Amino acid sequence: MVAPANMTYNTLLADVRSYAERPNDDNLNTQLPRLVMMAEHRIATDLKILGTQLVVQGTFTPNLATIAKPALWRRSISMRFKSVDSEWLELFLRTYEVCRSYWPYEGLVTNRPRYYADYNFANFLIAGTPENASEFELTYVGRLAPLGDSQQSNWYATDAPQLLLAATLLETETWLKNQARVAQRQATYDSSLAAFRGEEATRLVDRGVIVGV
Repeated sequence: MVAPANMTYNTLLADVRSYAERPNDDNLNTQLPRLVMMAEHRIATDLKILGTQLVVQGTFTPNLATIAKPALWRRSISMRFKSVDSEWLELFLRTYEVCRSYWPYEGLVTNRPRYYADYNFANFLIAGTPENASEFELTYVGRLAPLGDSQQSNWYATDAPQLLLAATLLETETWLKNQARVAQRQATYDSSLAAFRGEEATRLVDRGVIVGV
């Protein structure tokens, strides 16, 4: 019995070489990892989704108003923390300015957290400043781990292989300056994107993957 074929990073590279009819082009082989990366970003931008919603769990540091965002974070969905009474309480997302106005006492006074904000792309600001080492739980949309030699599969490869191949071929023919094929690859990509959007509209984005910090 023949095992079902699955797309991996290596098979994607092989398919692109075959479709481009350049199996032994060293310049293309060197450029392919970057072209795959650009294809993944193209899909993420065009789909406006990132494949998975993740849940990260951690612990506040008393008297510290900032916490690091998870690796590959792109957008927050919700955050909650456990009170001293072991009750899960919601934190409300607000702007940085609102959080600073609500709690200007960082480093001076602690209090039960109420709001959180984007402090910068790498950190959150918590207001008020946590007074206890409370557990927290953040639900967020995360960027997929990019494909590579050590990351042979991700959501694109398993759930949207035809779209990933079409996007990579489009990037490849554009890089090769093969104008005769660019329009064809663009049309194939657009068709694959439209079909996937229609399919995706009927199902929910995957949820429930929990990681720790």
